[in-house]
Amino acid sequence: MKKRQTGLITVLGILGVLTIFPFYLTIVNSLKHNLQIIESIWFFDLPMHFDNYLTAFREIWRGMLNSVFYTTVILVVTMVISSLAGYAFARFSFPGKTICYFGVIMFLMIPGFVTLIPQFMLVKRMGILGTRAGLILPVIATSAVMPVMFFRTQFEGIPGELFEAAKVEGAGDVKIFTNIVVPLSKAMFGTVAIMVGLRAWNNYIWPLVSVSNRKLMPVILELSFISENAKEGMGPVLAGYVIASIPMILLFAVATKPFIQGITAGAVKA
Repeated sequence: MKKRQTGLITVLGILGVLTIFPFYLTIVNSLKHNLQIIESIWFFDLPMHFDNYLTAFREIWRGMLNSVFYTTVILVVTMVISSLAGYAFARFSFPGKTICYFGVIMFLMIPGFVTLIPQFMLVKRMGILGTRAGLILPVIATSAVMPVMFFRTQFEGIPGELFEAAKVEGAGDVKIFTNIVVPLSKAMFGTVAIMVGLRAWNNYIWPLVSVSNRKLMPVILELSFISENAKEGMGPVLAGYVIASIPMILLFAVATKPFIQGITAGAVKA
């Protein structure tokens, strides 16, 4: 048993190192000029050029603000829509309920690139191509599918006696949802927040094909505008990658425990 645990810990340790190592290299080389990267790519080297971060920030600050705005709107709207839909599927009975639910879940089987062209044509006909609405609305539509399944599973696990007692006390559906369901589902809301937040922040293909105005570009596109020269080389570019990853690192640091709890809950009862 001890040998098995030791082997498992060893494997997990190796996987952890392999996961963290690329980010370590990014940080190390973001503090170097081009010649330092060529001569010593694996370790820190003096002098450290923190000015690379200033150079990168001057290029991507607008993209960072755009990404924070897009991600916040997508996150809030997606969580509201998907949680209400999950609550309806979990607690209400209506004609065609099962068909509607499986119709929603079927969208998980469709690869994103298949819907890219129809999505582009639809947004163009709506007249919102190249606008903030055109960047946000399609992502909300595609991001809300899996959270519906997660929320439905979570809400079905809440004891029915709580809902019956609340109705006896005169609580309506809105009050039951906000005062009972939401507080008991914080772990699932944390899970959905991380999943949707990552998807919105790292969304690359749709902004690439739908917007050409640099003032509207998210940070993931702005990174390509960081200039390189013979002296600084890739240093500012790597510094831009580090800066762009900070919001998601903070999100994980805050919501790691709810994320693990929510994933476990969604996997056990599906």
